[in-house]
Amino acid sequence: MVNEQSKRVPLRLLVIGAHPADIFDNAGGTCLHHVRQGDSVTGVALTKGTRIHDVVISDQMRLEKQIPQGEKLNNIMNERGTVKEKEIKEACAIMGINDVRFLGGDDYIRLVNEKTIRDIARLIREIRPEILIAHYPFDNGGYADQHAIAGQCALQASWVANTVDPGDPNPQHRIAQVFFFGFPSHFIKGSALYSEFSGHCHVYVDISDVIHLKIKALNKLKSQMYDGDYALKRVEAADGSAGFATRVPYAEPFIVAYADVHYTLPVSDFFIKTANETDQEHRDRTNFIVTKYGDLKTYQAHLIKRSKK
Repeated sequence: MVNEQSKRVPLRLLVIGAHPADIFDNAGGTCLHHVRQGDSVTGVALTKGTRIHDVVISDQMRLEKQIPQGEKLNNIMNERGTVKEKEIKEACAIMGINDVRFLGGDDYIRLVNEKTIRDIARLIREIRPEILIAHYPFDNGGYADQHAIAGQCALQASWVANTVDPGDPNPQHRIAQVFFFGFPSHFIKGSALYSEFSGHCHVYVDISDVIHLKIKALNKLKSQMYDGDYALKRVEAADGSAGFATRVPYAEPFIVAYADVHYTLPVSDFFIKTANETDQEHRDRTNFIVTKYGDLKTYQAHLIKRSKK
């Protein structure tokens, strides 16, 4: 019998984030799984992420009587942007993403615009990914939200990339499937905009085996205070919530853009394996808490030790 895994063709993934941390914050565990099975991942940040996600510019300057202007402000922003790029590259590397691109846009006022769409389309023609991962275009209702605008630009770019560009020598390329980040749509219903436009997450990726690495990556982001207690709180509140909803310890949710096509009705190995498990088996699988045990292997070793008593 031919091993199904041996017939698998390596995939190319392109992850588009509005801000640098978005590259791995919402899909880092999923990207690492792909890399571990031979796929390649390229991460792209559309903005520098310094105006709204930096401890100096967006936090400390709030206490100043007057904000520096002109060249002095530009120098501060460039300096903080360099700090953030270094942190992001280190964090992404932990999650298996070693090809990280920064388009360098200003995260001041972000609108759907031709340049951003064209830049992303050219990246798509260059990298030629089968899978595009981007923000959900209706995050926060799709209005005045930099994540939503980034998702709208990426989606339009996926269509534009399948056309010829007089300024781009790379031939057109069609994306096989687009997945949108399911965070925060998975659990935020606290505003009228999220309640009205929040998408249904169709796919959840179990990242319990690498959640400790995601914490390690988040701890790299000292410039936006994602380290320490925030990293722990974030994975429990976001990835833990998604996992709890789907009977695994930690998961990353996704919204599928296009209806898929199969030869037969699809059902995951996970559903088949767990359909008739006992309540105890369910508890043993889902009760892993990364802050208590450190990693999934340690927890599994604990279960084996407990069963022998």
